[in-house]
Amino acid sequence: MKVLWLINGPSRRAINKLKLSKQNPVGWIDLLCDMIADKNDIDICIVFPQHKSHKILEYHSQKESYYAYYEDAKPREKISQKNVSLFKNIISEEKPDIIHIWGTEYSHALEMMYAFNEPNRTIVSIQGLISVYAKYYFTGLPRNIVYRYTFRDLLKRDNIYIQKKKYFLRGKMEKEVLNLAKN
Repeated sequence: MKVLWLINGPSRRAINKLKLSKQNPVGWIDLLCDMIADKNDIDICIVFPQHKSHKILEYHSQKESYYAYYEDAKPREKISQKNVSLFKNIISEEKPDIIHIWGTEYSHALEMMYAFNEPNRTIVSIQGLISVYAKYYFTGLPRNIVYRYTFRDLLKRDNIYIQKKKYFLRGKMEKEVLNLAKN
């Protein structure tokens, strides 16, 4: 069986294999891969965003494959048709039996749902819900804090009020992922 995982960042193994630098690893993925490696009938393909190279980085071995595609470090509030096409190409090349999307908080989760379009063969895992977080983003904050701009906010061109709006938009995509998924 071939399983494709969409994760939010590289594992330590992927960082080493693809020679990625200055990226925070998703450490638990390697442990899970090691546990699955004992199963002779399961191959893993891992797809994740990286923020350095504008070209797709690939590594393939007998039991595992990695695809690191470029994505800006700043989360998007809408999907990219370019990523949908990229994911379709990876799916076509790898021919996974199942796609497991680890997290719904980023636009690439919805992009993968559109690319695969097989809800019965897609698994979605969540740890929290951006759409719920958005509702409580201001909780306990005084009005003058919510609407003010700090030096950081000026540099990033946002503030707490704008961040809540971004969470709300990302939450709409997240809800769509959850509505499309059957598992």
